[in-house]
Amino acid sequence: MTKRKKKTNPTPYWTKVIERAKKRKKKGLEPFTDYQRDLSEEWVTCACGKQDARIPRDHLGLNRGAPLDDRLRHLGNIFCCHVTDGEVVKAGRTLKAIEHRAFQVLRDGRFE
Repeated sequence: MTKRKKKTNPTPYWTKVIERAKKRKKKGLEPFTDYQRDLSEEWVTCACGKQDARIPRDHLGLNRGAPLDDRLRHLGNIFCCHVTDGEVVKAGRTLKAIEHRAFQVLRDGRFE
């Protein structure tokens, strides 16, 4: 008997938020809630924070929880801006870029 691999999404929380935001926007509502905007502003709960815990992060200072990789941190800042501005499509694209960069950081075992 062959086990079937369960397909998972690397960032299910934010993927679902973006899917719901698209539906809300179609209805003429604000795509992201105040709570979701607040979550996107904190490194621990943003799209970067929801990535693999093995990614090297800042555990001291003002950016506690921020990834040490400059590109990943930059993408996290962009993601937050898209959520704050209600740019659903751009937030989705940036989430994919975050997931891709997080994979690269883990695969290569180093960061920039």
